Amino acid sequence: MKILILSSEFHPFRGGIATYAMEMAKAASEAGHRVTVVAADYGAARQETFPFRIIRYRGGQHSAHELPRKIARVRRLMWEEPDFDVVHAADWPFHIPLALSHYRGSTRCIVSFHGTEASFMQHPKRALPLRLLRFWSGWAEYVANSADTATRLRDAFRLAPDAVRVTRL
Repeated sequence: MKILILSSEFHPFRGGIATYAMEMAKAASEAGHRVTVVAADYGAARQETFPFRIIRYRGGQHSAHELPRKIARVRRLMWEEPDFDVVHAADWPFHIPLALSHYRGSTRCIVSFHGTEASFMQHPKRALPLRLLRFWSGWAEYVANSADTATRLRDAFRLAPDAVRVTRL
């Protein structure tokens, strides 16, 4: 299986989502899957060796001004490599870029939630674009890191009880 993981936090950045994305990539590689990770370079010039491919883009910790760059990167990758079996947006900064790409509708898409997104995404300046994108229409598998996060998402966006699945590493 060919898997693409989109993560705004990844090594050398240290944090929960960076660890989550790294461990997913390692586990999938060890299971024999071909894994590609798209992540910021954090200004690091050196290239580490991992058992999977990393595509770096210039950037660091996510900020709103980086969203167009992420959208362009995902769209460009879709045209270069349309044959991924799974595309996983590991954190919210890649949810919209994935939703705007042609992977939506042609590839199995997964979006992960880690807790803070439920309140963050409810803000009107974020909720309206999500509504216009029909983000909650079921185009992707919605995955939460805990039962609490899943409940908060279901309640915040009036999702069906089975709309958000809980997974753990």
